[in-house]
Amino acid sequence: MAIEQSVPVLRTAVRSIDQELAAFDTELQQYRNRPKDGSPYLADEAEWNGSDNVVSAARREIHSEGLHHLALMVENVKDHLVALRAVLDVGDKAARTPLYAHMTIGRVAYEAAAKIAYLLDPKLDSRQRLLRAAIIAREDAINGAKAARTVPDRLLHIAKPGIDAAMKRVQDLSDRLSRAEVSELTGKDQKTVAYLGINGGVQQPVSVKNANLVADAFPEKAGLYQYGSGVTHSWRWMLGDAEVGDGLLGPDLLGIGALVQTCVKAAGIVSTAYATYFGYNSEESDSRRRLRVRALEVWMEEHVQQQGFRWER
Repeated sequence: MAIEQSVPVLRTAVRSIDQELAAFDTELQQYRNRPKDGSPYLADEAEWNGSDNVVSAARREIHSEGLHHLALMVENVKDHLVALRAVLDVGDKAARTPLYAHMTIGRVAYEAAAKIAYLLDPKLDSRQRLLRAAIIAREDAINGAKAARTVPDRLLHIAKPGIDAAMKRVQDLSDRLSRAEVSELTGKDQKTVAYLGINGGVQQPVSVKNANLVADAFPEKAGLYQYGSGVTHSWRWMLGDAEVGDGLLGPDLLGIGALVQTCVKAAGIVSTAYATYFGYNSEESDSRRRLRVRALEVWMEEHVQQQGFRWER
């Protein structure tokens, strides 16, 4: 296969990403700026802004910080869609088509989308959403402190303010959870924290594995997390997809098409989660998004048929 064959799929991919970025920004801005009556967002606001006592104030802080973290994750999805577009926008220079980089860029987008879906799960009530925000904040603070402790002694004079801030964040969060009456509950061994709980018997498991979140968010794409890991960790079973024979390497065009489809779907997962949270019906935008995914699928069908294989949907 001539590498020049990559140009049409890359143009289709770039066009799909451009359309997605434009729609994504517009949709989320509309949802966040004009929440509708009866939405889970307004239910959360009413739940955590209804009282000025210590417990409610602490829960309000957890809720507010959770929304801020969500906003940062949305920007992470967008940023990596922009980066993916840049990597794939090779113009007429087919030789610049990436072999592997698109996979690691796309992985960040769909993992972030999966975490957003976890936090805004429409099946949850306000207390369950609060616990999930607390769980993510707790894991985030713990990991930040772990990273801070790895700074070598020779750099402590430079890094000490950042290290102190990371350690203080862990303590501040622990204090906030205590004031919010969010409890750490142990598991079967009676030692390890397994759940966070809140009054009324509501609890959520603290173990949040990215692989499981991705599997839940993309049930039709079994093994998606493993494919991304295969490239990120340089395993031969994924790197070998670029081997085209005679010691030559070439882009896996079907893999590129599938990855862009996944990233468009990731943006859709975020948009739909926000639509539901702020009280909107996302069917119209979902329909347009399916057309973008289908445009890539049409090219993939044609490519497979040109290679003499039968396409199975």
